[in-house]
Amino acid sequence: MDIIAHIEPFYQVEFKDEKRTVKNLSKPINLNLLITKKCNANCVHCCASANETTEEITLENAKKIVDIARKNYVFYFVITGGEPLTHTHFWDILDLIKDEFGIILNTNGTLIDEKTAKRLSEYDIASIHISLDAPNENIYEKQRGNTTKLSEVICGIKNLVKYNANVTTKFIITNLNKNYLEEVIDLSESLGVKRMSLAWFKSVGRGLSNEDQLLIKGEEVKKISEKLYELREKHKDKIFLSFDDTQCFPFLFKDIKNLKYRKLCGDFFFRVNYNGDVYPCPFMENKVGNVLEENLISIWNHPELLQQRKLAWGKNLKGVCQDCKQNIICAGGCRARAISAYQSIDQKDPLCWVKND
Repeated sequence: MDIIAHIEPFYQVEFKDEKRTVKNLSKPINLNLLITKKCNANCVHCCASANETTEEITLENAKKIVDIARKNYVFYFVITGGEPLTHTHFWDILDLIKDEFGIILNTNGTLIDEKTAKRLSEYDIASIHISLDAPNENIYEKQRGNTTKLSEVICGIKNLVKYNANVTTKFIITNLNKNYLEEVIDLSESLGVKRMSLAWFKSVGRGLSNEDQLLIKGEEVKKISEKLYELREKHKDKIFLSFDDTQCFPFLFKDIKNLKYRKLCGDFFFRVNYNGDVYPCPFMENKVGNVLEENLISIWNHPELLQQRKLAWGKNLKGVCQDCKQNIICAGGCRARAISAYQSIDQKDPLCWVKND
């Protein structure tokens, strides 16, 4: 199922709508479901602060959430953690979802032996996102700890590619790995991966206490962004590079007339924790409800979520973003980073390098 292509029209925004009319979806089309906080890795940037905890969704509550999603016509689930494959009932949860919803799976890839890869390939998963943001064991250990190895990730990717699974490698850009972008792109290509997603580090979860060694700012963000665009063009015949952050697109500012769409963060999904607690996104800690205790539509219309959707359209931004001509593209950038830096959801993304003269 090409669920990604199927849903894109629902959350693309036409740039010609200069009034930026907020066209709210009546309900989320995606639930980002954190099924466990347990993880076999110890990543310095982990937004979930995952560890060896036993906190995970019960099979009973998983059934309840899937039933709620069914009744509200949710299109697909993003299954995440922690490391989802450590969950006691991982396969049972996939079985609950597989026939009625699209699936995207986030994993570190270290637990995917050939048997697991073959079994995953039978679920018609739209995309298996595997963390790959280091070209060697030294950089891998600095960013993801010493409890897992890069060689295990590479083995997992090879096994999935062997069984024709849809693999997307994910690269979190930090000060530790910023000089190895093309090496990891080359590595992804050599493994037979056709899509790679890149995103800037966010100072949340465990990453907040490691911000000094991880965070990239200002002009360096601009420099790396421009390099990413060059790499995207250079490698486009072999691998598609997608960018999770609008700050990766300085070239867009130069030629906005040729743009037709952009996607909105926070306009079509929210995160559901293992205990049913709901948050605006995987990188925010402001709880807005509990899907096991409250009506999903009521949560979707929570004032904080409504505010975030307005901000996603570039409306109601404050500070330097308020009158910036670029905010139709970036909408002020990542709201989670704004909260982390300024304790305010309506301020600029601290990674912003645009100067308003």
